[in-house]
Amino acid sequence: MSFSISSEQKQVLQIVSFTILNDSTIENRFSQEGRRWKKAMRTIRTQQGWLRTLWGRDMNTSHKIDIFITWTDIQAAESFETSPTFSALLSGINISPITAHCITAHAPLSPHGPIEQVTLFFPTALTPEQQQFFEQQLQHYTARTPHDEIQSTVHGWTVGPVGRGGESARGCMVFFEWGSLDRMFEVKRDVGSLFNNCFVPLRDEAERGARTALYTQLRDGGKERSLACVVM
Repeated sequence: MSFSISSEQKQVLQIVSFTILNDSTIENRFSQEGRRWKKAMRTIRTQQGWLRTLWGRDMNTSHKIDIFITWTDIQAAESFETSPTFSALLSGINISPITAHCITAHAPLSPHGPIEQVTLFFPTALTPEQQQFFEQQLQHYTARTPHDEIQSTVHGWTVGPVGRGGESARGCMVFFEWGSLDRMFEVKRDVGSLFNNCFVPLRDEAERGARTALYTQLRDGGKERSLACVVM
């Protein structure tokens, strides 16, 4: 079934992060970790309000895994995060505590080309006016981005504060879908690219810095469910 949330309708994207053993074989469905991983993906798909699961290994730190779960609303995401199911989900797979953050977004995350996730950290005292101004700058940049630089962009603000350097921060997550890794490196080397002249200065406006993750491609965690099926 198709992913039927329109681009005008906000959706909730929950990012679940953890680390595994560097040589863990979760991609091998016949391994012990692979069987546990398959069960975890199946468990997520059975939750009320679930729409889609994507996941990826961070190329910068291959034992860091992020799961991206799309929910119908924030209540469904929070209900899952506070349930006993969540705390037991990755038993035997993760070697670090699980962390989860939610953002609201206006578009679905792409499962296709390489994905770069940039998290920008601002003071929690960021005013609505300051947030709106930054949002306008970001939208202006993404509207001008040539398709041969970046295929698609998704962004959203974290629901509630996130930890950054022992302090709480307001987080804005931006996801870039690049045509290829080679193209990404080419654009970043080009001092005249729109990315370097527009997004990089925006990124540097984040008073508490930024963090980047890169995935060769996000993988599907199971057959997606259309919004129509959920609300019927």
